[in-house]
Amino acid sequence: MKKLLSVVLTLAMLLSTCAIFASVAPVAAVETTVGDLNNDGRINAIDSLLLRKYVSSVQTHSMNVAAADINGDGDVNAKDIIIMKQYLAGVTSALNGSVADKAVTELLIAGNDISTYDIVVADPQEGFYAYENYHYASRQLRNFIQAAMGYELNITYTPSAKHHIYLVHDASGAHGKEGYTWKIENGDFYMIGGYQRGNMYAVMQFAKQYLGMRLWEYGSDEFLPQGKVNVPAGLNETYEPQFTFRDVHTLKWTNSTYDETAAWLSVGSCLNSFTGNVMLLNNKYGFGDGNLWINAHSFEYIFGISGAEQPCLAPSNWINQNIAINWCINLVNERQGWEGGTYKVGTTILRLSVSWNDNENYCSCAECKSVYQAEKSVAGTITRFDNIVAEAVRDVWPDMEIYFIAYGSARIPPVLTKPIEGVVVTYCWNGCNNHTFDSDDCSDYGNTMGFTNWEERYYFEYWAQIASKIFVWYYAYNFYYFIAPCPNITNIRADFRYLAEHGVDGIYYEGNYGGSNRALTFEPIRDYLAAQCMWDPYMSEAEFDQTLNEFLEYAYGDGWEYIKEYIYMAEEAGDEAGCFTNNYDWPGNLYSLSYMYEHFEEMDQLFINARAESDSSYYDRINKMSIPMYFLAVCGAFAEKGSIAGDAEWQSRYDYVYSLMQMYNFTPGMYVTSLGSKNYYESPLLGWFDLEVVSGRWEDWYAGPGQRPNPVDDPKHAVNLNRYITSDLNRYENPYADLMN
Repeated sequence: MKKLLSVVLTLAMLLSTCAIFASVAPVAAVETTVGDLNNDGRINAIDSLLLRKYVSSVQTHSMNVAAADINGDGDVNAKDIIIMKQYLAGVTSALNGSVADKAVTELLIAGNDISTYDIVVADPQEGFYAYENYHYASRQLRNFIQAAMGYELNITYTPSAKHHIYLVHDASGAHGKEGYTWKIENGDFYMIGGYQRGNMYAVMQFAKQYLGMRLWEYGSDEFLPQGKVNVPAGLNETYEPQFTFRDVHTLKWTNSTYDETAAWLSVGSCLNSFTGNVMLLNNKYGFGDGNLWINAHSFEYIFGISGAEQPCLAPSNWINQNIAINWCINLVNERQGWEGGTYKVGTTILRLSVSWNDNENYCSCAECKSVYQAEKSVAGTITRFDNIVAEAVRDVWPDMEIYFIAYGSARIPPVLTKPIEGVVVTYCWNGCNNHTFDSDDCSDYGNTMGFTNWEERYYFEYWAQIASKIFVWYYAYNFYYFIAPCPNITNIRADFRYLAEHGVDGIYYEGNYGGSNRALTFEPIRDYLAAQCMWDPYMSEAEFDQTLNEFLEYAYGDGWEYIKEYIYMAEEAGDEAGCFTNNYDWPGNLYSLSYMYEHFEEMDQLFINARAESDSSYYDRINKMSIPMYFLAVCGAFAEKGSIAGDAEWQSRYDYVYSLMQMYNFTPGMYVTSLGSKNYYESPLLGWFDLEVVSGRWEDWYAGPGQRPNPVDDPKHAVNLNRYITSDLNRYENPYADLMN
């Protein structure tokens, strides 16, 4: 369309050349009409063309320069071109307006106006890996600049403007799959990108840093005001993300519908599971990070057993080894024929899960038990088993990886066997989530299961040392009690930084993916922050705070600061409760109910203030955020009083939160899919939730401090193995210290 328009304008100019040149010749006492550059009494495409040429320093013969200064700022530049374009597009008031409403009022690169640039890309006929992603990046760069300031750059294979933005595809591997370099030389801007999707991330991050682009969540993006922007002449910056696997698994980021959201947020991983749950499975978005089978608990599918069982992984059990090897090879061969060949080893197929079922019923045959004893861990068997499987599979596909989870009792690492190259260990952090991973503030008792972060670090850090590649499973969501969102949003920065400092290659962030009526409060905030910290785990505290502030203002309007204050108060309630576990803990373990009760009026006033200062369009979000506060405060009142019958004030508060939960169809918990009856004589925590159902899963696991079974005698209970490993049973002694030195 642009080429056609150019041809039309060119023909029009050729047909009326004499008239144009005559009209732009200097004439005494000619009245200036803003926008009428050739003084022909009309404002049309010819004036627009003259203006663009003038700004680009192209000879335009003589013209009325005063008419070209459309916004009257004393200069003729890209801002005038934008207003002219708006006028010709039908915005009739544009010539009397300005571009002040645009995020970027002026964009300079090394001091040169953006109007003097074009976007130069490689000829697609040359062909290279992920070429669609490369050209998608060039279109996005043009679109972002246009959205931010209204100016549209030309994309070309042949440099034609005065200055150029070059998108350079680096196939050498120097920038890896996703890294990029921004470099300015002699006024030209080079965006050099890694071979899979580096150019896309170069563009995305440029839009974020210089144009103010923000994608908050699916379907919601904006450009924050930046004013005048100058990309410095000496720019020479290279970035390659440490976490190569970045998966924020939430309701709105878990299938191909949300591909662009994932790409924009730089969550470059692909959940490409057996159930057909696929993301980024195409060239346009650089393929993501393809996992053919990422189901953590895969043994039931591989061996055809119940999910409540575990297979025998004894070193001499060559039958099970061959079953797993053949299953992997057959599955890859089958999938490579899917989607017209879209599934390919090395792009959309990178790794397979050969991993534990979700239970502690480990094999108790004599050979397996001897391995547990020698390795001082039940993980000894799966490490040896997956080493054998990986070696066989990599004989067929050298770049394939085999994946298993260090989960439950198997979090404790083996002391003799190390995972070989090609085996990925995903450590499922089960320590305290109230305190940051690097904190020593946990109590001796620890969380609900008795685990502390200083003990957890012993296990994790040894795995990180012996594994060639390690991921971490980050539990971010309370799956049992949706009414009690985990009060630890601000931990994410410190947790991800700690993981990065210890060489973690990827993070699987398990958020809410079960239903929109389960995640009405902290979850969208946490999801956004997680995406930002996965991309940059070393962001400063000030940068993290700014990121949080921006999202809160987007989500809650002008009253966002009151919501932030409430978040901090919720975290104080969590601190008073002590150590807890994110993914299943009881509300009274996550929050101090007495704190919520005692500080109710203060917190309630925060929500009143937020509604008062924000537009009514934000009220739903504010109301939803208040539901857990009201609910937990009411439960605190029951705990304090025993009953609220006859207490009109607390009954009205109970009535109010109950009505809010009905209004927003709030699901309180996994086993409470609808609201229970309202009873002023009994706390809803007791009346609605069957604690035996929720806690029963763990009763067999955890007998209390100092009462954990010996894992060698009974590998089903292989919990807290440092009690077995160290002769003095000193919890503060790292059992792996000698092995790590």
